[in-house]
Amino acid sequence: AGGLKTRRGCKLTVGPNPPLSAISRSLREEAITRVARYFADMAFRRWLLILSALICAAIVMLSLRPPSLNDQIAGFLRDEHIEGAVIAYGRIGSRPTVLAIGKATPDHAMRPDDRFRLASPAKPITAAAVLHLIDEGHITLDTPVREAGPGITVRHLLQHSGGWDRSRSIDPIGDPRTLEKIGISGPYRCEDIAARLPPVQFRPGTRYAYSNIGYCRLGQLIERVSGMSYSSYVERYILAPRGAALVYGGRPSVRHPSEWTDLAYRALGPGGGWTGSASSYWSFAAGPLAPEVAERPPYAKTGQSYYGFGWRVWPDGKLSHFGAIPGAYAMVVRKNGRVAVLLFNGRPANDENAFRRLRAVLQSIGI
Repeated sequence: AGGLKTRRGCKLTVGPNPPLSAISRSLREEAITRVARYFADMAFRRWLLILSALICAAIVMLSLRPPSLNDQIAGFLRDEHIEGAVIAYGRIGSRPTVLAIGKATPDHAMRPDDRFRLASPAKPITAAAVLHLIDEGHITLDTPVREAGPGITVRHLLQHSGGWDRSRSIDPIGDPRTLEKIGISGPYRCEDIAARLPPVQFRPGTRYAYSNIGYCRLGQLIERVSGMSYSSYVERYILAPRGAALVYGGRPSVRHPSEWTDLAYRALGPGGGWTGSASSYWSFAAGPLAPEVAERPPYAKTGQSYYGFGWRVWPDGKLSHFGAIPGAYAMVVRKNGRVAVLLFNGRPANDENAFRRLRAVLQSIGI
């Protein structure tokens, strides 16, 4: 407690030494603090690493997930230069989900209730009416259809095996440019065309050849057997019970870009002359089906699709139909208790390729 003198005579005072216990406690606290900081830093780094991994996994999952139905249809419209579409899809027994995409006309956006020309998906409607007549006992599948010609039965017409082959002849119903070849120049109906076509090109019932003429003849059969107009019978016994507000020969609310006249569209007849919304057609397509719909014709090849009664039947049990006319494309698929209807106000460059692409789109949502 005294002091030390330096050479220059300065006196240094030295205080008492701190206790050893205080030094030990200070070092211990500092060590603990450093260890705590170390582990906290390690935990933070580990948390950052986990977070980074989760973000990367989410990015990978998002990149692997297929695009939405809306995005896929929008891509199809863009690639095919089609203005718009309405899609109705859902499980049978529930209300469908309806998507409206693109333009109905150059000045108006597409609406869920817009009406389209249905083209050949009209054929399942006509087939349902014929099968209803059979169910009522008025006719059978083997009843001859005198309007069609000798040896041609109801079964043949339903399955497109009536004997007409448009690849070897002409089809003025689907191609009005050929009307002059059969001497028609004024107003006409599909029945007028059918009456002037050349005889059948193959023996009925021996093979498949898609035919608008056959379904025109089925419309005549419905009228003769029922005593009602074709459209009245279909509306009363097929559409009304299903709540399907479709119109025979009606006008669409969308623009179908085409050089066809209204007369040409109406002349599609029972094979393609209906109009309506996607949700209305969905109501029809989701309705009850006659068990005969999927009957396999004897000429069908094992493992391949075939045309049943108004529907194409696939090996996995799926039913489908599509139709294409100038300015319009329509498609329906029914599978595993679910139905999808796709209506477009434009025609793709290749009808079959478009069907395959859209079928893959529907498979991505389980249809």
